[in-house]
Amino acid sequence: MKTKLITFLIATLGLIWTAQAKVSYGTRTLNEVHVQGIKGFLYDVITENPRRDLVIRLKPKFASAIVWLDESFASRQEFKIKELAASNENAEIISEAITHITKVAQGNSSLPAEATIERWVSLGQRVEASYSVQRITREDGQVETIVDYELDLREATQNLLYRYSEEYEEDLALPLFQKINLFHE
Repeated sequence: MKTKLITFLIATLGLIWTAQAKVSYGTRTLNEVHVQGIKGFLYDVITENPRRDLVIRLKPKFASAIVWLDESFASRQEFKIKELAASNENAEIISEAITHITKVAQGNSSLPAEATIERWVSLGQRVEASYSVQRITREDGQVETIVDYELDLREATQNLLYRYSEEYEEDLALPLFQKINLFHE
């Protein structure tokens, strides 16, 4: 009986470990905060860009990259972003985003590191990327597949678990950007 229990526990732990997402950049495994920061960064780049022509061209690509990142993070499969970047446009976009986020986090930018990273993580929690697929049959009988990507921001919800206090503010002041800075090798 004891052997069966130990075998069950080992098998269960094995399933739990394999169910965790394995998305990495270099030697670092991404966590939820990293993913949120990346999503927020990409959303910020699109919404703050004054060049409409660039926004129209990049928005579907960024939405596709965010969908890919979310699906990769939820998958049981291992994804190595640096290795995939050479052959996968979505991984390349995520890799470039990580490079820019790391520069900001290290203070190698005119942007205030901590406030900017906090903004991106906060935005990333609300970013929604999705896609729809349409199959259209042309007059010549050819079937054309059209994929339409969307990138939106959910409305902010009020967090009722915490009330503002100076003590809580000090906790927030802990260097959140260092979590993103784990990408630096």
